Amino acid sequence: MARRVFFSFHYRYVWKVNQIRSMPNIIGTAAAGFQDASLWEASKKKGAKEIKRMIDKGLKNTSVTVVCVTHGTTARKYINYEIDK
Repeated sequence: MARRVFFSFHYRYVWKVNQIRSMPNIIGTAAAGFQDASLWEASKKKGAKEIKRMIDKGLKNTSVTVVCVTHGTTARKYINYEIDK
C-alpha cells in the first residue's frame, strides 16, 4: 500500500527537503510506495485560519509525517500545530 507523506520544514531549507524527497530508495520508485503529499509553507500574507486550512488539507489522507528539524524549527509559528495534527 502506498504511503502519503506530509513534510513539515522551514522553507529556508527546502533544498535539503528536496534532497530527501528525491532519494530514489525513498521517493520516486514503485518499491518505496510513497506518494508525496507535502505542503509548501504558506505565504506570509495569508492569515492564520487560511494557513491552518492549508496544513489540514496537506495532512488529509496522509499516513506519515516527516518533520525536518533544522536551525529555527522550534521558532516556526505552525510547527506545533502540524505535529499535533
